[in-house]
Amino acid sequence: MTMPYDIKLLKDRSLFPIFVREHVRYRDLDTNGHVNSAVFVTYLEQARGRARRSIGGRPAETNSVVGRQLINYFQELKYPGKLDIGTAIVHITRSTWTWGNAVFKGDVCHATGEVTMVLIDRTTKRAAEIPHEFRERLEKLRLRKTDNPLILTEEP
Repeated sequence: MTMPYDIKLLKDRSLFPIFVREHVRYRDLDTNGHVNSAVFVTYLEQARGRARRSIGGRPAETNSVVGRQLINYFQELKYPGKLDIGTAIVHITRSTWTWGNAVFKGDVCHATGEVTMVLIDRTTKRAAEIPHEFRERLEKLRLRKTDNPLILTEEP
């Protein structure tokens, strides 16, 4: 059974089964001296890519595309620093899955985001049903109370 999902839960570090470690790079900054809002999109992309590869790739003969993306910004993020990007699955449908993410520097949550991915059949270019095996692998990354999350510091 999955827990009821509310986007506010993404601010809770203890609910992420996996974290991806990144560094704030000087090039991430804008003219105001904080991380540019567009760079957060890259942080979430890095996190979901590493998390997905940690459980295995997509099904053969498929691609995935972003169907929807939402980012909530709470506090400016400055250089330098290490980031922990919490990563979890928050919703799965017939042909989509939604990642929930949060960008933490220390214990401070700077942003949360949701990214819905659509599984696409390479031949028909249409949405494809998520196969049972891939769905089971995604379920392992569900947002849930986690005492020992996996921390990915490099590409798997």
